[in-house]
Amino acid sequence: MTVSDRFGRTLARVYTGEVDVGEVLLKEGHALPYVPGPEAKAKRLATWCPKGN
Repeated sequence: MTVSDRFGRTLARVYTGEVDVGEVLLKEGHALPYVPGPEAKAKRLATWCPKGN
């Protein structure tokens, strides 16, 4: 079964052996969990695209 987002992009989990790469990225601070909504989007943008840079 293929799962897609609202833009038609394929969504998937990536593993290397038994390790979920997404979980590692979250744990090490290289990714943020997705939370829907305008406030959450503003927080994501502020984290990854701070003003003045």
